[in-house]
Amino acid sequence: MTSRTLPMRLAAVAAVLAVSWGCGGGDGLPRQAISGKVTLDGQPLESALVTFTPTGAGGDSTSGAAQVSSGSFSIPKADGLIPGNYRVSVSVPKEVPVKASRKKETDSVTGEEIAPPTTALGEALPERYNAQSELTADVAEAGPNDFTFAVTSK
Repeated sequence: MTSRTLPMRLAAVAAVLAVSWGCGGGDGLPRQAISGKVTLDGQPLESALVTFTPTGAGGDSTSGAAQVSSGSFSIPKADGLIPGNYRVSVSVPKEVPVKASRKKETDSVTGEEIAPPTTALGEALPERYNAQSELTADVAEAGPNDFTFAVTSK
C-alpha cells in the first residue's frame, strides 16, 4: 500500500461508519460538535481514524468517527455525539507480511492459480489505543468538546 492509499482507505472506513451509525441532523438528539488533536510520540499524527463508542447503555446513545489529518479531527454538530462518556479508539492501519500457510488455490471460474496473500491489514499502534483502548472522552452539553489524545508508538 502506498502512502497515498492509506488516507483514502481511512476516509472510506470513516464514511462507512458514518452511514452505518446514521447521520444526525433531524433526529432531535442534543448532538454536540466534536473536535480535537491526536499526537504520536509528541508529533501530530499524520493520518488515522478516531472512533467514539458510548460506554453507557442509554437508548439515545450515539457513536461517531472522524478521520485524523495532520493531527486534527472534527465531527460537525449535525453528526456529533450526545453528552456522555465515550471509549475512544485511534487506529492506524498498516500492511504486515504474513507467512504463506496454504498452497496456491485455483480460481473456480477462470481456472487460474491464485497465490496466497503475502500481506494483511494490521495495526500500527499498540492495542491500548484501539482494540483494547484505554482512551476516554466526556462529551459535555455546554462544550466546547475539544479533545487531545497523546498516543505513543511503544
